[in-house]
Amino acid sequence: MVIAEAMAAGRPVVAARVGGIADLLDDGVTGLLCPSEDVQSLAQALVTLLTDRSRQASMGLAAQATARARFDPRAVAHEHARIYYDVAALRPSTTY
Repeated sequence: MVIAEAMAAGRPVVAARVGGIADLLDDGVTGLLCPSEDVQSLAQALVTLLTDRSRQASMGLAAQATARARFDPRAVAHEHARIYYDVAALRPSTTY
């Protein structure tokens, strides 16, 4: 959740490319993804954003727009409902 929260706050995210993180971030647009366990790459990405305020600001705006679009409560509720309906449609009907 911390990645979505940072994005919603308008902050670009620097993270390792592990698990589902790459699905949340658009590398170079909403944040910077680094290879797993590559400390040098992570440090360079942090320095890049800390020293380039213009890039930091543009990525932050893109991150916030993405978070609003993907994590809007109504959109999330609608997506969950769609999944539940899809699963329910697969369940065989039972009669008692």
